[in-house]
Amino acid sequence: MGYAVDINPRQICICSTAVLHANYPAASTNNAAYTKLKEIALTFSIVPRGSVQIQFQLRCQQPFLTSWAQIYRNGVAIGTAQQCTGFAFATFTENFSFTDLKFNDKFQLYAKDTAGNFAEVQDFRFNAVLSNFYNTLE
Repeated sequence: MGYAVDINPRQICICSTAVLHANYPAASTNNAAYTKLKEIALTFSIVPRGSVQIQFQLRCQQPFLTSWAQIYRNGVAIGTAQQCTGFAFATFTENFSFTDLKFNDKFQLYAKDTAGNFAEVQDFRFNAVLSNFYNTLE
């Protein structure tokens, strides 16, 4: 998936994302406190020039109740607490810039629910945001 952005009349930027790591299977909790459901360990060091995009899907297993999920790095919350009140999966995307990623850094997805509900997450992805600049032909 990519998109083009005009930089100047003679240059164009093509931006896209590439999945570097993923944890796809669904996992759920009925705990009212944040509980780790998914984890991705970096198997190589990356020092991106741009953004890193972390994406996941969240849903409630009971309609009209609320579930939450939040992205962590090495056990510390770094993302926004996202909430979902619907039965269908909702996709959440957050962009981060890191200059200190290390081999075996761990990115986790924690979730919690309201009483009588299950929070379910799936498709936890760690993406690189790639940008290439091209000169246009005159």
